[in-house]
Amino acid sequence: MKDYIYLDMNLANSYLAQIDEGILKKIVSGEGQSDSNQENGGETIGKEAGGSVGVPSIFAGSGKFTKTEVDTFATVSTKNSSELIETAMDDYSIDLLIKKLNKSGLEKSLENSNEGNFVLINVPFRFYDFEFMHNSLNKNFFKAIGLENDQSKQVKEIEEKLKEYDKQIKLMNKPNKKKSLPTEALQSFEELKFKRNKVAKQLEEKKESIDIVEMLRVLSEFGDSLFPNSIILSNEGYLAYCNRTNMRISQAQLSAISDSKRMVYILANISNVKGKVNTDGQFKNFQAMDLNIIPSLFTELLLGNFGLLESGDRILRPIAIYFDQK
Repeated sequence: MKDYIYLDMNLANSYLAQIDEGILKKIVSGEGQSDSNQENGGETIGKEAGGSVGVPSIFAGSGKFTKTEVDTFATVSTKNSSELIETAMDDYSIDLLIKKLNKSGLEKSLENSNEGNFVLINVPFRFYDFEFMHNSLNKNFFKAIGLENDQSKQVKEIEEKLKEYDKQIKLMNKPNKKKSLPTEALQSFEELKFKRNKVAKQLEEKKESIDIVEMLRVLSEFGDSLFPNSIILSNEGYLAYCNRTNMRISQAQLSAISDSKRMVYILANISNVKGKVNTDGQFKNFQAMDLNIIPSLFTELLLGNFGLLESGDRILRPIAIYFDQK
């Protein structure tokens, strides 16, 4: 049984229709039942009589006549019922597509695949949802839990401590003062400088952690604008752009499996085999550059610097992504 994470039925149906010159959308089976009943009733009455018959004054004679009365009835009732059962073919269409692609050639590894090939691979995975990341890095959220205020407070405390150390070092570091210091005082002076340097490093690390959060905010916003309505699936050797509307699980559920150790099955068509990835942001001969590739360069810059895209990676157009519950 397949536990679908992603399913693009429009794409699957398109490929099936091209293979079969049409597509079976559903199966309808029917069960019919007929019940009829007929009732007959009534009676037949016969009478016989004798006497003279004829026309007076013209001729006369004798004879018999019979009179029959019929009194019958018939009642017919018919009952007919039919039950139709409709079966959707959506999920099963993927099984049909895999069987048909196996006959025409379905690659089971990325290494042997080329542009235009269909692949069915079982690989490690990581999902990246820049929209969800952007919403999660909301400043108001950090303020609400007190994290932002706490970090700012810690930075101020470290800065004050650093100022105090600098003031003491400045007093002890005067030429005349330093020469008159005894050995123990000189040793204390060196310890003071060591403590000062340690605090300075703490301040640098604390500011850097704040800068990283701010940098992630900018990157998530930039990523959300580059990949609208999309979720990225990536790992060694491949990258896939998944349309958000075709996801079978919610953002919260997707986040819950982000660190899963399971392997995922991907049925996809290979759109491109990536050449050199631009990670340094340098654009040579910018004026002669085709404008249509600029969005691709920004995409490479973002994905390449975070290791989501490397030279030789297969860019996949996913049809289905699922766990196989065997």
